[in-house]
Amino acid sequence: INSNATAYAAVDITDCLRVYTAGENIEGVACDTCNKNTTHRRVNSIAKPSPIMCLHLSRRIYSPRYNKMIKISAPVAFPLILDIADYCDKNKDNTKGEDEDVDLDVDVDVSECGLKYCLRAVVVHTGTSEVGHYSCFVSYIDTSASKDQEAKVEAGVETETESEVENSVTRRWVYISDSHISHDVNVSKVLAAQSSAYMLLYERT
Repeated sequence: INSNATAYAAVDITDCLRVYTAGENIEGVACDTCNKNTTHRRVNSIAKPSPIMCLHLSRRIYSPRYNKMIKISAPVAFPLILDIADYCDKNKDNTKGEDEDVDLDVDVDVSECGLKYCLRAVVVHTGTSEVGHYSCFVSYIDTSASKDQEAKVEAGVETETESEVENSVTRRWVYISDSHISHDVNVSKVLAAQSSAYMLLYERT
């Protein structure tokens, strides 16, 4: 996804997806039947939403002024929950996963509930187009918190129903930079990495 879609102004990841799937006219394409130059329409869309979606933000562009590749540091806002229904192929059954033998959602009306993904990791890049450092924010399930909830149920503490405990999980964020790991990172810090976000990884809900 080209984060330079609207020059160097701040954009949202949905703006990038909208530009990426907007389509373009291709002039001067020779027709196989009549051999005349015609205009074709090319449109990018998501045919089969996968369990894990990786969005790569292209932050390098050639600068005629400097005669080299430069880095684009334009802020790209991204949400915790991303609905990609508007960017999928409308002629495909998007309720099915990448593997045709596996239905990720059964009897799902995409037009009503959409195709939602949850943010699970953000790869960030600091530096220039020539040199820099990669690090990552990663979300994980806190199993200790889940065990505490299960213990409450076993002890007869009726603060939550059994179904609520079964379906609720506690997620936490960590920041990983080489061998250094920072625990209990606030999610606001993750979402604030708009100018350095290089890759966004989402999981389908």
